Amino acid sequence: MGYPIIKNHMPVIALTRAIADTKIRFTLVVLVLAALIVVGSFYLIGYLRYEAVKQMLFAQSLQVRAEYIAAQQKIGFWDALQAAFAGAPFTASSASSTEGIPVLTYHSILVGKEDAVQNAAVTSEFEGANVSLEHFKEQMFALKAAGWQTVSYEDFDAFVHGKKKLPAKSFLITFDDGAKQSFYPVDPVLEALNYSAVAFILPSHSLGLHSTYYLNLDELQIMKSTGRWAIESHGQDIHVSLPTTADGTLKDNALSNRIWLSAANRLETHDEYAARISSDLLTSKNNLQNALGIDVSGFAFPFGDYGQNASNDSQAQATVLGATRQDYTLAFYQNWNKGNFTFNYPNANAFLIKRVPVRPTWTGEDLLAVLNAASPKSLPYREVPNAKSGWQSDWGIMGIGSDGMSLAAGTSTTGGLAVLDGSYTWANYEVEAPVEWESGYVMVLFDLQSEQLGRACVFADNGIVQLQQRTKDDILILRETKVKGLKPGSHTIGAVSAGKTTACVFDGDYVIDATLPPASGGIGLEAWAPQSGQAQALFKEVTVSSVPWQ
Repeated sequence: MGYPIIKNHMPVIALTRAIADTKIRFTLVVLVLAALIVVGSFYLIGYLRYEAVKQMLFAQSLQVRAEYIAAQQKIGFWDALQAAFAGAPFTASSASSTEGIPVLTYHSILVGKEDAVQNAAVTSEFEGANVSLEHFKEQMFALKAAGWQTVSYEDFDAFVHGKKKLPAKSFLITFDDGAKQSFYPVDPVLEALNYSAVAFILPSHSLGLHSTYYLNLDELQIMKSTGRWAIESHGQDIHVSLPTTADGTLKDNALSNRIWLSAANRLETHDEYAARISSDLLTSKNNLQNALGIDVSGFAFPFGDYGQNASNDSQAQATVLGATRQDYTLAFYQNWNKGNFTFNYPNANAFLIKRVPVRPTWTGEDLLAVLNAASPKSLPYREVPNAKSGWQSDWGIMGIGSDGMSLAAGTSTTGGLAVLDGSYTWANYEVEAPVEWESGYVMVLFDLQSEQLGRACVFADNGIVQLQQRTKDDILILRETKVKGLKPGSHTIGAVSAGKTTACVFDGDYVIDATLPPASGGIGLEAWAPQSGQAQALFKEVTVSSVPWQ
């Protein structure tokens, strides 16, 4: 029996193709569903991880809050934990407004290394710039208990530009580099104390491949979502030391120095250097803004260096500051100079922001003492200079004793200088300082914007008195006179700044009286001599009185 002969094969072929198409469609549907399940699983896992991190940080914040309550109220931890759950209130912020605000600088907060700063054998050079978690909590607890409260980056920006008043004892916390250890140990402390902070991030590390050291993009999103952190820039590829010589043995800060171009076998030209810096600053800003959907307007100079120190480019400072101003409204640096004012004060043209590098060994009381000594002072003012009053010296030898403050030249310096921190906002005043003048010249500095910028009354051992205008690079003699009886011994020296009246005072007499443009600023004292190691004076007391002026 033979098979039937099918003369027309088309129906069979069509049926076969239909079945095949159905299988393909079914397979595609299955693949699409599988892809959706996989993608959905990733999103679900990501969401669960996101929520798990937030819940972990919240649980830790309750523990920190309980620790703070227990320490303040002298109660047990479990009672304090119940109070933390109940939302025990904190001390209210001050009703008065502040004249200036300090900015604190941290890097990583080290967990489980509370004794590292006392034990050099277990402290790496890098960790030496960091603070242990126990010290950090102690510092924050001390500030909170004393009434200090953080401000947001936006409010700080408005304050320093003179657009907003903020309460007394306001301060800003900043963290450089974006290490994981600058977020995970820190955020619970911030939440517990109702504090906030600023993170200066390196996009090349945080927005690239996942790192075990730096925060990644997901973690930055979590940081952003807390509402406690402002995210700003720390540079794209300039937070590094690069070769500046052909053999590579000499390396320096890539932001403030021209680097060696190995392919071209030469040093960068100035124009190449300027273009590299400008591109880096803009790139880091754009990368953070695009990845996080935020506005970036703050920049922290790597190593606190913007070319103000040594550089192989004579125009480094102007180049770096000019490029930074193009893309940012505020630029932050570490105030290593002890002769400058610590706080930041309102100015319509504010740009450079000073920061206090917090030392690993500081206790809470140590940090409080630094801020209290630097806090804005009011007039009238009278004191025997002491360790708590805020005299800052970055040149020569300063000694504080029960009988006053001595300033002297070291073996390699020609004098000693001290500035009264917290006096920056003073205007229309008279300074008087009884002095035991041993040798050299003695001076009253006034209308200071910094230790190098302001006016000075100089009393020389040759009987000459000078009224000087000082800048960073020059000293201009505005007036000069010779005074009978002017020589080392026990005297009272002084200066007056009241509107357009400027005067130098010796033993109660106005020996120079000049009419100058009105100025304001802080005060300082100085001993100086033409030869090294000779100047010395003891300033026994400082009195500053308000002088009415119309």
